[in-house]
Amino acid sequence: MSRLSLRVPRPLASRISLAACAAAFLFAPPTLAQDAVTIRIVDGGRAAPGVEVQVLFLGEAWRVGETDGDGRVRAPVDLVGLERGDRIEVHLFDCGQARTVALVPPDEDPAAECERRGGAAMGCRCAALGAFRWGDDTTIELTPRPPGDAAAPPREDRREPRRPREPGVLPLWVLGAGGGLASFTGLDVACEPEPAPAVTGCDLTAERPTFRASIEFRPWPDVPFAFAGDVGWTPNLQVEQTFAASADPRDPESNHVVMDVLEMGGYGLGRWSSGGALEVWAALGYVWVFNSADVETRFGPLGSRTALESREDSGGRIGARAGMDWWLEARPWGVRLQAGGMSGEGDDADTAWHVAAMLVFGGGR
Repeated sequence: MSRLSLRVPRPLASRISLAACAAAFLFAPPTLAQDAVTIRIVDGGRAAPGVEVQVLFLGEAWRVGETDGDGRVRAPVDLVGLERGDRIEVHLFDCGQARTVALVPPDEDPAAECERRGGAAMGCRCAALGAFRWGDDTTIELTPRPPGDAAAPPREDRREPRRPREPGVLPLWVLGAGGGLASFTGLDVACEPEPAPAVTGCDLTAERPTFRASIEFRPWPDVPFAFAGDVGWTPNLQVEQTFAASADPRDPESNHVVMDVLEMGGYGLGRWSSGGALEVWAALGYVWVFNSADVETRFGPLGSRTALESREDSGGRIGARAGMDWWLEARPWGVRLQAGGMSGEGDDADTAWHVAAMLVFGGGR
């Protein structure tokens, strides 16, 4: 009994095999479209469309795709030669015509691929762009690192960070400038009825804005004592005096005084730290005060005649200051709130007080 055999013509067998493969592809679960990696390529922070992306496998470059208008290309996670979690290096091959971005698995050699494309002898520029874990979406910047740093991680910021200010360490020197309000209570001496001619009316403007500047130097780092100096300027203090009527036309009817005051002081200062950003201080010293005044005197009925005169006066005062400095973290800048006063003998502003807010700058901690 002969065997029964079934032979299929060779062209028909090829068509059956091709059909089986096509059916397997068409009816297989659509895992690739649902499990893909999105790679975005930018150049200088902007999308880079039309860049070809390849993967190196077994020493050959396989095309993955080309970036769209937003610089994106999608690749299946089970792309040939790559496994989820692999560290994938990204390299740029710029050989004159077009830039190609290659995904390099751990076992592949990007230098050999660069040589295969012609290398430096053919004007082919090859550079590492970074690395990422396969399976995660990523963004790739086309700007290459400097030569010789191809396999290094992204360039680090090597500037030395500013060290935070050590708590409880006092500054060796402090500069400050700011402004506030000053009140020269000694101006009321101008309203006293004596000496003649008697003052019958008096109007004062004794509170005015004041401008302050200060300097402080601590010569011994371990001693919380410093030498300090400050300058204060308070302009446009005013006194309006009205005198008793007199039959003598030489007697004044009224005075209008406009005065500016300049203070220059030297102090011994003690400073204490709370162990944090806040420091308190107090100072005692001597202040030299300069007064410059313009006096307009009116004579006769209804002030029909006037006389103008400039006067200057100066004198010493005992001065005191106290305040607190709040330092900003990791910076030499701070904010100061202070109050001060002075008292002594003088014809004009012999007693005054002020409050001020200042910006301070300290160093040498």
